[in-house]
Amino acid sequence: MGGEVIQYYKRDAKTYEKRRFRRGGKLVHEVEMNIILRLLNPCSQDIILDVGGGTGRFERMARKFGCSIVSCDLAREMLEITKENTKAFLVLADAFRLPFKNNTFDKCVSLRLLFHFSDEEKMQILEEIIRVTKKKGLIVFDLLSSGGLLSSSLRKDRLNFPISPRKLEQMLQEMPGIRYELHFSFFVPRGIYRHIPKALAWVLLSLDRILPDVIKHRKCSTLFCRGIRS
Repeated sequence: MGGEVIQYYKRDAKTYEKRRFRRGGKLVHEVEMNIILRLLNPCSQDIILDVGGGTGRFERMARKFGCSIVSCDLAREMLEITKENTKAFLVLADAFRLPFKNNTFDKCVSLRLLFHFSDEEKMQILEEIIRVTKKKGLIVFDLLSSGGLLSSSLRKDRLNFPISPRKLEQMLQEMPGIRYELHFSFFVPRGIYRHIPKALAWVLLSLDRILPDVIKHRKCSTLFCRGIRS
């Protein structure tokens, strides 16, 4: 599966942001980054690893905090775009075998990566992320929820593997070295927004702010996890 994902992003690198973050997708990008930055709380003393950094979206948003960022990706084409737009330190690396020593980074982030892999593979990547994160360091990542709107359609795509919040919690409880909390967002799946006007996207995104937590937990399409390395 990993090879299939890499080939997809190698082909997609030059059009990645243009296609995904057009129209209402621009608002999705802003919402994603606000969530990630709120959960990760970067500061100038931090050395942060972005696993599957892609075109450097996180790097461009986080640089205003003055932190040092290492962006790793296995698609060289993605890193070349990141190099043009950021000052992040770039590493061509496989998320299953991160080329860093234990306890290297203050914080780690992974956005739009883990949902491409099976449950077992998700945990293998998380184990690597935990390994390279310092004790008491923060880890933030996102996944697709199997209970979300249109999740059955997502499962038909060979590159998308949604997971139920309950299953994720069970897997994280069995994984030593991390305490976690889940946050739910995007009642309407993120991929839809790039096909609709920004004005309509704003209305749909406003649902996330007014929905009761119990509905978010059951029906939102995306879950974000904030973990603390114990």
